[in-house]
Amino acid sequence: MAAVTKLENIQALRAIAALGVVLSHAHSRVERTYPSLISESFVDRFGGLSWIGHAGVDLFFVISGFIMIYVHFDDFGTRNAPFQFFVKRLIRIVPIYWLLSATALALLFIEPSLFYHARSLDVEWIVSSFLFFPIRSETGVTTPLLGLGWTLNYEMYFYLIFAFCLFFRRSFLLPFMLIFFGTSILIGVLISPYKLFVILMTNWLLLEFFLGCLIGYAFRSGYNKLPLPLAVVLIVSAVATILAWVTFGPNHEIRGLPRFLWWGLPAASIVAALVLCPRLVDLKVPKWLLELGNASYSIYLTHIFTLPALALIQTRVDHIALLHPDAAIAVMIVVSAIAGYIFYRVVEKPITRLLTKRYRPMASARQKSATG
Repeated sequence: MAAVTKLENIQALRAIAALGVVLSHAHSRVERTYPSLISESFVDRFGGLSWIGHAGVDLFFVISGFIMIYVHFDDFGTRNAPFQFFVKRLIRIVPIYWLLSATALALLFIEPSLFYHARSLDVEWIVSSFLFFPIRSETGVTTPLLGLGWTLNYEMYFYLIFAFCLFFRRSFLLPFMLIFFGTSILIGVLISPYKLFVILMTNWLLLEFFLGCLIGYAFRSGYNKLPLPLAVVLIVSAVATILAWVTFGPNHEIRGLPRFLWWGLPAASIVAALVLCPRLVDLKVPKWLLELGNASYSIYLTHIFTLPALALIQTRVDHIALLHPDAAIAVMIVVSAIAGYIFYRVVEKPITRLLTKRYRPMASARQKSATG
């Protein structure tokens, strides 16, 4: 059975996924700031290349499923495992998300014009945003207060299902997830839901978490014998599939089954190739890329603040405003990565360490009480 160590190639993949999302949003920001110049961008001219970053979300979902089973492979059926798992996930996800959501709320209150997806202080929508429960605002907004939070709604739902599975033996996980998610998706196909929380619970994206768990199960069970040539074919074909859709697809913003087929399955192929091939699983990556992987959550959440700030600076400073669109996009990606990394070191990491340290005595006391 494989030892639980931090896989550098997966950390690198997290960095790539985060930077891909930043690429797409940087392009959108430049397009809104300089609509007359964006046509000069190679990213804009080369089909829908800017959309490739949105596939980073699918990559994140597969990686999330993989990491959960990889880390908690031996926790199934053990006492307090569901509770401990969910608390650790809350510590990892919630504080930073709430902090940045509160920042967004303050900005919305002070200057609503800064937001293109929200204009009013809808209390029910705001509270739901903090609680990872998707609803439409009174103005029709479908994303949470922190726009990217829609992906965390899916993450939290997956964590609930995974925590439930921890009550049972490990063999329960994959059949249950396949049947549960498969049935949910079938219901969604049949009823075409309107309410956002029903759309979440019946979305094809849920199968990407399942595929991640399947890959993690195979890896931890010792089925990591994938030949290098086959692994390379999987990676190349996956990248080619994603590029083919964003370049030639009829609609670059895909949903439902097409997204699962064109982005979800390729994302799973890349993860499977990297972890199930012995020649690739121990792949050494540059330290800077590994650090960006560690900071990927912070980069992902903070760049929606960094990009508008950079766009504002570009409109105020003439020689920056005249940058070629591709240069502006590159600057935005680099600065967003640096800002996110600083936030990770200064805010996310200390808060996570502090809360984890405070939780451990509570967890030990709870375990002694349960066994006593």
